[in-house]
Amino acid sequence: MQLGSLSPGMVITDFILDKMRNQPREKLEANKKIFNVLADRVETVAPFLVESILKNNKSGTKIVWLTPAKVIFRFLKSVFTKRDLMSEFGI
Repeated sequence: MQLGSLSPGMVITDFILDKMRNQPREKLEANKKIFNVLADRVETVAPFLVESILKNNKSGTKIVWLTPAKVIFRFLKSVFTKRDLMSEFGI
């Protein structure tokens, strides 16, 4: 048996969407900005995680989707390109 860890980052799920829908307006707007920069859809992250799990043959492996480098890149890119994932989910 192999043990390791998965770090999917910020993934938009029904749980997250329900929490966001129940937030006060000002908190929602602040959170939407962060989610639009950092979050991903399940169908984007899941294939990467599954493929990485299946290829892994070492215990203790950490599988990371949202790496520190990706976070930095996304914030830098957000100055020039706006993502609007949340509106796709009615938020």
